[in-house]
Amino acid sequence: MSDEPQRLTLNNSSGEEKTVTFLWHGEPIDLELSRHNPVIFDAVETWEGGDMGVSFGIEETSRKIIVTTSKRLSVHVGDTLEAVDGQEVTETTFPEIMQAATATASPDRPVLIEISPPPPPVNVKSCGDALQQRGVTQTFELQMVAGHPVQYLTMKVINELLELSPRPCELVFIKRRENPLVQRLQHQVSLQHQAYQGSRVMQRVRGEKDDTQAMRAIVPSVGYEMSRTFLLTSVVSGCCTVS
Repeated sequence: MSDEPQRLTLNNSSGEEKTVTFLWHGEPIDLELSRHNPVIFDAVETWEGGDMGVSFGIEETSRKIIVTTSKRLSVHVGDTLEAVDGQEVTETTFPEIMQAATATASPDRPVLIEISPPPPPVNVKSCGDALQQRGVTQTFELQMVAGHPVQYLTMKVINELLELSPRPCELVFIKRRENPLVQRLQHQVSLQHQAYQGSRVMQRVRGEKDDTQAMRAIVPSVGYEMSRTFLLTSVVSGCCTVS
């Protein structure tokens, strides 16, 4: 495994789902977005040296460290690397932390790798006629804003991205393959099963982190004047609205 993660873009589209691309000029579209925010089970894997069986990459938009391949049953492509031996992992700290972990990992001194599942999708809660006429319904999720995948962004940053992206702004929606809540519960059950098989599992409620740096990387322009034809409300309970 390389200590330098590759750059990549991950999204939840296989290319077979129905997608809708909408060019938004700032007109009212009455789009309300929401994201389910369940209790997440973070798996703590042990690494005793040698081949970890997992490779990582940097997700393009959020800059999070994401699993790209995995030979471990309890670690899946798209999962996020959160911490190594209690040290939070970022794009900047990843090489140094992994180099140190590689040097110390052994059966006598296993390294603890904390992994979290992918964030829930950003669902369309409601939308206006303009989007409905293009086929967007409550069965869709928002996939991209102005060319940036949004899956790993917080609702706060998505709200800011919608607000600050220059017009016209391309919005990409994808039809969900199945109920995201069911997928989430299935993932949690899988992690619990791994716990019974001997994996160390830690339960905690993970709140969304401050993604200010990620937002600066996405929208470097300063002083963009908001159009007066739309309003973005503050994020409350994992929702944002474009009216």
